[in-house]
Amino acid sequence: MVSRRFVSLVDCSSLESGGGSGSSRFDLENGERCEQSGFAFRWGKGIVCVMSNEPIVKSSNSIPAEIVGAGNGTKRQVLISDQDAPNFALRRFIMEPSGGMPKHTNSVEHEQYILRGKARVGIGDEVFDVKTGDVVYIPEGVPHWYEADSEEGFEFLCIVPNREDVISLCDPVSC
Repeated sequence: MVSRRFVSLVDCSSLESGGGSGSSRFDLENGERCEQSGFAFRWGKGIVCVMSNEPIVKSSNSIPAEIVGAGNGTKRQVLISDQDAPNFALRRFIMEPSGGMPKHTNSVEHEQYILRGKARVGIGDEVFDVKTGDVVYIPEGVPHWYEADSEEGFEFLCIVPNREDVISLCDPVSC
């Protein structure tokens, strides 16, 4: 997962113009070109193209699911990325029956909506049995883990802010 630290919002009209009305074109640090309408973010000395400031509608079926390396039988789709929207990313996690993710912490909060199935979710020192239609809030820095139901599996949407997310796996001593 790519981590980014956004420093300041930049109105693209203040950047070097490169074409059509309402759009700006500028170089990124790595030499790539970026066309942008709306806003971009200044990241260190470079500019990161984040969004077109246009609505996005797409089929989740067109977005590939990637295997979560630390997980067991777990995949993730990034439905709306930090490249698509200025404030939040929307991800979908899909766990096979008995799949899950180990105890870990994130440096950003999580808001989650359970789409399908059941799971045991550990948050801090508590364990919750969650199911379709439940909502979950995990504060930043709080250790958490997931164990999907052995028959149904588990699927949820996870919304996180577009900030740097440091993910740390816990060992029995560190969390």
